[in-house]
Amino acid sequence: MPKTKRVLSVKAEVRKDADGKMYLDCVIPYNSRSLLISERGKRFYEIMAPSAFKRTINSGADIKMLWNHNDDEVLGSTKSGTLSQEDRADGLHFSCLLPDHSENRFETISRGDVDGTSFSFVVDGPGEKWDKAEDGTPLRTVTAAHLFEVSPCTFPAYPESSAAAASRSMPGEEPPEDEPAKTEPDPEQRSAALKSRQEAELALTCAVYGLRSNDKE
Repeated sequence: MPKTKRVLSVKAEVRKDADGKMYLDCVIPYNSRSLLISERGKRFYEIMAPSAFKRTINSGADIKMLWNHNDDEVLGSTKSGTLSQEDRADGLHFSCLLPDHSENRFETISRGDVDGTSFSFVVDGPGEKWDKAEDGTPLRTVTAAHLFEVSPCTFPAYPESSAAAASRSMPGEEPPEDEPAKTEPDPEQRSAALKSRQEAELALTCAVYGLRSNDKE
């Protein structure tokens, strides 16, 4: 099953401690409805329930912090202890001790050039429920999911954001493939086909009447 990526409005924030070590803090909020998410004609809202990542947390699975979902640029991980997590009532909070060579990333975030947080996950089995928002739009609540990574990113897609760009396919409800475009035959081809059909009909008529004429003689 492909991973689902979500981009949050909750800003990624950076700080330095007394020793000059660089940290990046972010949170995946609970009970916060996304802006409208759409993909291939499917449109819906989404909420992460407080129970969404319990299984990941309890299993001790390694969660990475990447730069913009890039596997080649790992900023920290829970396995190594450079990425810590804390499950609070308002969301899953992260704090990452950045590598020394990430000063440019630190500056990019501190200037506000990159101010969003993104995360990727896969829903665990039936770990979702569907309802409708007040305007009738489908509303998806994720109740159980496996979390893989969190990333600083550019375009937030949850409330209080300046952009609404996120996508995924609704499970079990894939839109049909586009039908091949129908093309009209070339006029010359139509004329040639008509002429061929007329010649065939004429030949058949001549053959039938020719036999009858011979029979009468």
